[in-house]
Amino acid sequence: SMVPQAVLIDETIPSQTEGYIEKYETLKEWRDGDFFKARVLAHVRKEDLTLKLRDLEPEPVKLGNPVICFALDETVDGARAAGVAAAATELKSVFAGAGFLTGEKENCDITIKGAAEAAFNTREGLGGFVSYRATLSLSADKAGGGTLAAAQDAAGGIDLNDAAAARAAVINAAKKAGTDLKDRLLKALKEKSVVR
Repeated sequence: SMVPQAVLIDETIPSQTEGYIEKYETLKEWRDGDFFKARVLAHVRKEDLTLKLRDLEPEPVKLGNPVICFALDETVDGARAAGVAAAATELKSVFAGAGFLTGEKENCDITIKGAAEAAFNTREGLGGFVSYRATLSLSADKAGGGTLAAAQDAAGGIDLNDAAAARAAVINAAKKAGTDLKDRLLKALKEKSVVR
């Protein structure tokens, strides 16, 4: 209702909708005395916005937002890998990309445990490149005990030297096994797990 100086000028009864304005276009704007008026063309989508926003949340958020930690052993040609662990770094990327929170060992709901082993394959017929093969075995364990999901995979990698080829093989194996483990973990969390 528009009431200047106790005189009713205009009364409108708006209808209530469970939709939301998806997009709009301003057709005309003008000043009418003390009022600023606009005419718009609005596209209203008739559905519950909160449900739509909930659908946009990543799956881990819907499942309680569990924090994932990583505890992996990485070896190259039987010796402990030097430098940054390529498998853990790649797995963090896979899980973070899916919406999982990653954290430190003291504050995690689920720990991804496993071993990555890279071994020399060949340098014959590769034009100066070196080939390595990596295997990766993973399990996703709840903080209180019990395995939610497991995965394993193998992949090759080539590069100009042994260290780079081994790293490439481990990263390729982690991409494959990590994607598989992430999908299995989400399925297990949906079906039977309660995350604190």
